Amino acid sequence: MIDRTGIQALAFAGLCAGGLRGQAPTAAETPTHTLSANVMLASQYLFRGLSQTDRRPALQGGFDYAHATGFYAGVWGSNISWIGDFNPGATVGLEMDAYLGVRRQAGEHWTWDLGFIHYAYPGTYPAAPSGGTVRADTDELYGALAWRVVTVKYSHALGDVFGVPHAKHTSYLEASIAVPLGERLTLNLHGGRQAYQGHANGASNRSYSYSDWKAELAWASALGWSAGAGYSGTDALEAFYTPTATGRFIGEGQFYGFVKRNL
Repeated sequence: MIDRTGIQALAFAGLCAGGLRGQAPTAAETPTHTLSANVMLASQYLFRGLSQTDRRPALQGGFDYAHATGFYAGVWGSNISWIGDFNPGATVGLEMDAYLGVRRQAGEHWTWDLGFIHYAYPGTYPAAPSGGTVRADTDELYGALAWRVVTVKYSHALGDVFGVPHAKHTSYLEASIAVPLGERLTLNLHGGRQAYQGHANGASNRSYSYSDWKAELAWASALGWSAGAGYSGTDALEAFYTPTATGRFIGEGQFYGFVKRNL
């Protein structure tokens, strides 16, 4: 499925495209407060090209608040399995994210977005051999700039990254293009680079770095329903991204599909 980062980036590009088509709401039409929700059923959960559910279906959903000034906040959740797959002693089956930021238009075709996101993985984790517990919880600051249908986004980690210790300053740089193919159909293209920093257990974390890409066709109805399908791949090192519990490489090229309902 399209991951939560992709949803934000493509919606961001769509906002600029709406302005390009002359469909952006005027200040008088924009409500001061907006509450929305969404629910999605996906063939699997892919985040930055990596399968989070071992190729099994994912049920996802979230709630969002937006203010006319551009401030927004929200929460989002999905089932996962990757933490337990890599460490059978962990009982973690849920990802819960919380984010907030400011998104504003700058001129007719430009939009910028600055924010913070916390990825939380509640559950129990076994102690590391050296003592203590390495959790997958991650904090990132992000900034994005969109022009017409093109979005570039940079995310910067503030500490440990998805269970990799001492990985402060790890970053993810991505570019997305949302090409309208008609009134309801869009071709979404995405490419990104996850660049790990720091050292753990005497080795460089940079071996975890990889690039990912995907191409997707998405359809949206006027009634809040949308659906899509695509293909995602990475150049991640198989030795670092194959859990012993399953023996399946989570960065392998894969097809996916999803159905989403905006409420």
